[in-house]
Amino acid sequence: MNPQELKDAKKLISAMPLNQVMELKDIYGASWSSISSPTTFGKKFKAEYDNGSFPNLNSHGVKINGNNHQRYERIS
Repeated sequence: MNPQELKDAKKLISAMPLNQVMELKDIYGASWSSISSPTTFGKKFKAEYDNGSFPNLNSHGVKINGNNHQRYERIS
């Protein structure tokens, strides 16, 4: 993720309701449609999560028998 994408992600995460599991498309809301490659963006987001860029976010992985979308929860 570039610095602006990272800044935007942190802002959106801080606006998430606490303790609610959401997919990226739900976190990003209406702006999700402007992402040119959601799959690539999702991989970049997950890599940033794995690198500790989002300490107030918990990953719940993908839903079993779901659509292979990562799910996240704001914890603070």
